[in-house]
Amino acid sequence: MNVIHTWYARVLLTLLIASQVLSMLFATVLTAAYRLHYLGVAAFLDGFTPGDDYRRFIPLMDATPWWIHGAVGRSHDVVSRVRVAATPMSVITS
Repeated sequence: MNVIHTWYARVLLTLLIASQVLSMLFATVLTAAYRLHYLGVAAFLDGFTPGDDYRRFIPLMDATPWWIHGAVGRSHDVVSRVRVAATPMSVITS
């Protein structure tokens, strides 16, 4: 039996991918919530920041232009595409 065909392996892989996506989007969502005055969302995300207080990140969020968040997100996308393209087909299909 192939390991990836088991239900447990698929759930574990899905959770790992979801956690990476959330960690990549966290700074962008927190900055957008703060700048758009959605303080309820910012307060919810507050519990996930180191020290449980997002207010100490306000100067950093004010100094970061919007295009930086797009560039960082795009770089993660490019890196993931390069990794997939560099993977031999024998590894993907087996």
